Amino acid sequence: MEEIVEKCASLILAGSPGALLSAAELLEDTRNDSCGSESAKLGFSRVLQEILAYKRGAVSDHLLQQIVKFSADSNIDSELQRLYACKVLVALTESEAVAKYCAGEKQKARLLVKAFMEAQAYLLERMPDQLRGKKCIPEKYLGRQKDGDQKHVFLNLALENVKGFASFSFASKTFRLALQKAGFKGFFPSLESLLSREIFKQASLQLVEKALKHYSGLMRSFCLFEKSQNWAFNHGMIRVQASLARLVSLDGATERLIDPWMLEAIEGIPGGAGVSRTVLFRMLLAASEQGLLDLDRRIRDKRNVRATKTVREQWLELGKMRVPRGTMPLIGLVLGELASVPPFAQALFKSALGIAKNRADLEGGRTSEAPIVCSWERCDEAGSEDDAGRKFSKCAKCSLAFYCSKEHQRLHWASHKRQCGDKSQQADLHHITKVDEEIGNEPE
Repeated sequence: MEEIVEKCASLILAGSPGALLSAAELLEDTRNDSCGSESAKLGFSRVLQEILAYKRGAVSDHLLQQIVKFSADSNIDSELQRLYACKVLVALTESEAVAKYCAGEKQKARLLVKAFMEAQAYLLERMPDQLRGKKCIPEKYLGRQKDGDQKHVFLNLALENVKGFASFSFASKTFRLALQKAGFKGFFPSLESLLSREIFKQASLQLVEKALKHYSGLMRSFCLFEKSQNWAFNHGMIRVQASLARLVSLDGATERLIDPWMLEAIEGIPGGAGVSRTVLFRMLLAASEQGLLDLDRRIRDKRNVRATKTVREQWLELGKMRVPRGTMPLIGLVLGELASVPPFAQALFKSALGIAKNRADLEGGRTSEAPIVCSWERCDEAGSEDDAGRKFSKCAKCSLAFYCSKEHQRLHWASHKRQCGDKSQQADLHHITKVDEEIGNEPE
């Protein structure tokens, strides 16, 4: 583990676009290697936490400095440096500990929101040229991209940023407030634009799956918290969900995203006899999209407020769940009271939802892909904070190492003391920009 941490930290601190891309690929390989046993997954969480603790937060602070420093630079190398810094930071924020550290302070949260929104705007502006075959990235900065994937590099980076918004929003109240107070009226329209058929019509199924996963995570992060619920519901999240339903109906994507549990629910539904499963599923997606668009219109027109409030509660209930990937685009099927959703579609979704609830994929499981774990490498007792059902203690000096017991903190000190040192060489973000707007407290 120490070798991976040292190598990744060295690449990030080197700071060039090529080094940052290599760091991102190293993290991706490490994550893929952890997909087996539960202990391997906890080991990946520990790797991310150790990168956070490296030289007392120097790696994360260096990334934050790069993201902000080059936000107004038009040079392609500088822009790629910023975009790849965002990519690496998003990879690190799979760890709840990293996300909380990076977005826990008001100043950092504001800088993150501004930088990620600017990065998304840059990618959306230049994506059409890349999709048409224009070489927007020098060969030396393409990394492991295959020839057929090169025109989707910007799309892939934009989806990684969506994942970053989800991770930060889930982990940090301060980030959620900064996002709401930043005045970016184009946040939800930009999310909707990214899901257009023009952008995804030649994209791989892996990218469609990635979009579904990251957008679903972002929606859930907003649904879990009261003030974010109202903001998302009233400012365009519904239309984004409608676009997600339309995206999943693309050729090839529908078949890939029908899970066995959904097929089980489809069997025997009245009105579906003689229709192929793929065609039936697309009918359901179309009905869901229509239901969501109708709800969005009613929100704006303020018609039938009571019925809209009832459906809003249903929407929030579903949005909070850890339901399988195929459920989120179908959420519009609960809107039968407001839209022309076929009775068999309503029946299907109720049946499917019952199956989903019984799969133990609801809220109450792990809160992130890489939850906080004990920093001592040989700990095999407590698992994660979620598994233990309690918060772990932190190193009193740096607050970047976590321990399930005093004994494990003592055993880890021989390794941790090399990182838990003077903070004088950390990047100082406050000289880069000054933000005057105050953020209040979120009543949750």
